[in-house]
Formats: sequence, C-alpha cells, structure tokens
Amino acid sequence: MRITAIFLALPVLLAFSDPAQAATIQLANGGNWDVNDVEHTVFTPKDTGSIVDGYNDAYDRWGHLHLRVMDTSNNIIGTSGILNGFALTHDGNRSWNTLTPVVSNEISVNRTLFAPSGTNYMRYLDSFTNTASTALRVIVAWGGDLGSDVRTTVAATSSGDLNFTAADNWGVTFEDDGLVLYGPPGNQTFGVPGVPRDPPVGFVRGTSNLIGLGSQDVNDNENPFDRPWPGTYPLVSTGEDDLNFLYQFDLNPGETGRLVNFLSHGLSEAKTQQDGSQPPAQGTQIASVTATVAALFAAPDFSGISAGDMATVKNWAPAAVPEPSTLVLWSVGAAAVGIRRRARRRGDATAG
Repeated sequence: MRITAIFLALPVLLAFSDPAQAATIQLANGGNWDVNDVEHTVFTPKDTGSIVDGYNDAYDRWGHLHLRVMDTSNNIIGTSGILNGFALTHDGNRSWNTLTPVVSNEISVNRTLFAPSGTNYMRYLDSFTNTASTALRVIVAWGGDLGSDVRTTVAATSSGDLNFTAADNWGVTFEDDGLVLYGPPGNQTFGVPGVPRDPPVGFVRGTSNLIGLGSQDVNDNENPFDRPWPGTYPLVSTGEDDLNFLYQFDLNPGETGRLVNFLSHGLSEAKTQQDGSQPPAQGTQIASVTATVAALFAAPDFSGISAGDMATVKNWAPAAVPEPSTLVLWSVGAAAVGIRRRARRRGDATAG
C-alpha cells in the first residue's frame, strides 16, 4: 500500500493524547477505527472523516466525500475536492460529531460516525442540506482509497459472484499479494495467493439512488464523477482500489437528504496483531467480514437515528427503514424487557 501504518506504537483504546494522532477506538476483533478527525495532523486533506489505516494497513483513507452540485436540468454548478474541515470531534466514547458543517456550492454537509461497542462495524450518517433559494441536484461520491492498490480483489458480493458492480448492495475486498515478494533482500518470500496480508474490508452501501461507481485514480482530489471505477483484479489487469459510490438525489430549498453507509474490516492473516498475537487462521477473516456486512444489510443498525431523520435517508428503500410507529414500539419493547429483567433480578435476590 502507498501509506504505512502510523499508529502501531500506541495501543491505546480511546483518544490519543498526542494531537498528531486521530482519536482511535478498537473493534471487537482487535482492529482499529482511526478517523481522520479534527485532531489528525498527519495527512492532507485533514478532518475528512475517512478511516486512515485501521491497523495493519486495512485502508488508505476510505470514507470521505466529494460533492457535485447541479441545477435540476443537470447543468453543473460546481464540483468539490475532498470535503474537509468538519471539526469532527470524538465524544470520548464511540462516536464522532461535526461541529462545523462544510458548505460546498450552497449544500451544507454534516457527518456523524458511530461504532457500537462490541461490534466490527462503523456507521456513517451524512446529511446534505440545500441552503439555496432554488432546487438543486446533488451527486455524492462516497469512498476514497480502499488501500489494496493494484491487487484489489473481490472476496464476496451481495449477488454471490466475485464482480462488485453498482447492482451489489454490499461487498468485501482484499489485497491479493500472492505474487508479491516481501522481506529484506536475500530473505524474501512471496505472499500467499488468496490470503489477506492486509485486513479484508467490507462495505454496505444501501439499496437506493446509486447511479454508478467512480474512481479518483492516483490523485485523491481528481473528481470521481467522470471516471468510472474499472473493477478489480483479476477481472481487470490492474485492480483499482479507488472506489466511490455515486449517489444522486434532488433537494428543494431548505430540504435535507441523508446517506447511511457501513464499513467493516477484519485482521491480517499474515501479520502479527497489535496485541502481539499471531495471525488468525487463513480464511477466517474474509468469512468474518462477509458475515458482518451481510447481516448489516439484512438488518441495518439505524439505532439512535430519529424517525424524522430516517424519513430523509436517500440510499435505503422504505422497506428497509422502520416506520416511526415501529421505532416507538421497539423503544417501548426494549424498555419493557429491561424492566422485566430488573424485576426478575430483584425477585431472585429477595428469594435468595
């Protein structure tokens, strides 16, 4: 990969004290979510909300945004580079929140990131508000650099084949280094074909309003709207790791549209882990990430998102979004279960 990991020497589970390091929290599997937030000062552009590395080179900054704004006749008003400057701030627990929305061509953008404790996924909730006096059409490029270079290889898709396309709702990729030499001169060995030397990564992009897949190529600020993603190795000779989901929707004056995306990653099956343990067994990590993203697509985690906000989500069909009454029933049901459990515990304690 083009970027080497920078967090290996600091096995801290929550926020780093060094301002040069982004706040980092740990996945259930031992990997990291290291977000390019307001504290991150190493790479540019800064404060984008992307995942910097994920430990052991899972990513090379994936999860940022480009924005193209048009009128409703498809005349381009403006195209951004990578949106940055959100003042994304870690809450000291499991979330990052925007303190300063970024405005691009009269679209105000807000990001909220959430990684539930005991899980192996990150949820992005991105909001786009039309501050203009006329209706606008937006195309959001959601993605960046998966970090798997020219050996980007598909391990699984929602359609069941090994060709990730705009028709797929989720996918899993990894860097297949089977023909790459590692080690110092005179003591080099090849990677093992099909074994993720870097952690495999998974993504869930939803069900709706995706108009294509784009790539910004080597230059991260090159817009991904006009360069289709070419695909992955071995279907193409060069597996492209610069993958962006292209979402399109219209916004009336004052209207807000939202996107919900999920990321997951496993562990390297060829490198020592950050706790010093040996790599997990071959084949386990792709299987684990595949199970995580498939389950998220089947039952997306929208917890903590209000019914009003859910009604504005553009990339999930209504069937996947609970009705407001259902959300209320879930909350009441969860509370009732908690009350019954506490009552049983009190009863058991009294009986004892």
